[in-house]
Amino acid sequence: MNRDFVLKGTSPHGFLSGGGEMGERIRTFDWSASPLGPPEAWPAALQVSVGLMLNHGFPILIMWGPDLIELYNDPYSKLLGPEQHPRMLGAPALKIWAEIWHEIGGQIDSVMRGEGATFDQNRKISFEREGQRREMWWTYSYAPIESNGTVGGVFVISSEVTEVHRARIALHDQAQALERLFEHAPSFIAVLDGRDHVFRVTNAAYRRLLRDRNVLGLPVRTAIPEAEEQGFLKLLDDVYASGVSQTRQRMPLKLGEGADGERRVFVDLVYQPIVDADGAISGVFVEGSDVTSHVESEEFVRLANLEMKHRGKNILTLVNVIAARTFGTDDRLRLFQDRIRAFDKAHDLLTNREETSADIRSVLEAALGPHMGPETRINLSGPLVPLDFRQTVALSLAAYELASNATKYGALSNDRGRVEVSWRWTGLAAATSFELSWRETGGPPVVPPERTGFGSTILTRVLGPDFGGTVDLSYDPAGLSLILNVPAMGPIQPDRSPVA
Repeated sequence: MNRDFVLKGTSPHGFLSGGGEMGERIRTFDWSASPLGPPEAWPAALQVSVGLMLNHGFPILIMWGPDLIELYNDPYSKLLGPEQHPRMLGAPALKIWAEIWHEIGGQIDSVMRGEGATFDQNRKISFEREGQRREMWWTYSYAPIESNGTVGGVFVISSEVTEVHRARIALHDQAQALERLFEHAPSFIAVLDGRDHVFRVTNAAYRRLLRDRNVLGLPVRTAIPEAEEQGFLKLLDDVYASGVSQTRQRMPLKLGEGADGERRVFVDLVYQPIVDADGAISGVFVEGSDVTSHVESEEFVRLANLEMKHRGKNILTLVNVIAARTFGTDDRLRLFQDRIRAFDKAHDLLTNREETSADIRSVLEAALGPHMGPETRINLSGPLVPLDFRQTVALSLAAYELASNATKYGALSNDRGRVEVSWRWTGLAAATSFELSWRETGGPPVVPPERTGFGSTILTRVLGPDFGGTVDLSYDPAGLSLILNVPAMGPIQPDRSPVA
């Protein structure tokens, strides 16, 4: 049986037809001086292989005979530099590939000895191209061409995959960089697979949260059994079933007995469904932060505020007792105690809210409360503006003094007068000029005071400096007015939300 390499249905006649540029070069090449001799005398296996090569769209090289004379097609010529193409046509392989023969020669010899085909994928082979030695990666196959029962040559299918290799390396490097970011992220992260929420991966922060409890490959119900009765598992089930992410803040979590005993932590977390390319939910992405220290700090501040409030009230009570023994029961005592109560209300605004700032409207409503009944003649208008501690106390005392004065001598001393209290931002920047005004109308004619009392001192020497601004106090006969102007509110930023 003829064992020549013959493609079924292919005739050896006319095997040099077509083939583009390399087909023309092979047809016009002077083969008389070559060990191959004229093409019409070539073995049938070689003729068929060359015909197949010239009409193939993949890069193909043929090495034939003891000298491994080379023939190749147009796609293969595109892989070569000027050092090889076109001089390698009809040349011995060793002459062309001497610089890399130590890498490929053994494989070629193995094929020629009849030991079968070889295949290499993504192999680095560097050689000179366009005057420079370049690192390149190749995927190629060396297959025997049998002729009359022996191996007559080598059929080479080759492809340069340098760009693919570099892209794969870049992708691998990128994946490793993302893994490092994932691993060292400050928030805890986990990826859960399937409806049983099996741990596929966790990062260092997640492992720290669980004190290095071994959870990989385990469902949440098994890995963290105490989480089920605390609602975490139901939350995961809801996210997996609905595809809707869930967010929780300061959620308490009791972790069971371990080397350090039972612990209670607080977490901010997000459960995000993982959606595959086909739209199916395959798992849940978990991300969050251990906020235990923040919660504990806030609890400490809350308790400290309560203690401070308690001690403050004890001090104010003691001051009232001392004042009663000093002033007796005259009007000076009543006035002093009213001012102490105004200060106490301002203090309560902050300690009751457990915050470091109070809204300006709340401050004014607390200070003016006794004068603002159902038929109030005091109108408040302005945006939401947070005040710090000093500003809160200063405005409370100032509002109390203004309301007391209006009740005795001004707009609130009759049944017709009114007080308009308004505040506004007077620029576009976030911390720009701020203005607050107190205007009285409809009261008896205003007469400037003959002396500077406590109230005037509060208005001119406390209110302005504590706000970082100036106070303009006018005793117009038509009604007293005060304008507080602050060039900038400092660290307190305005809230420009509309007032309901």
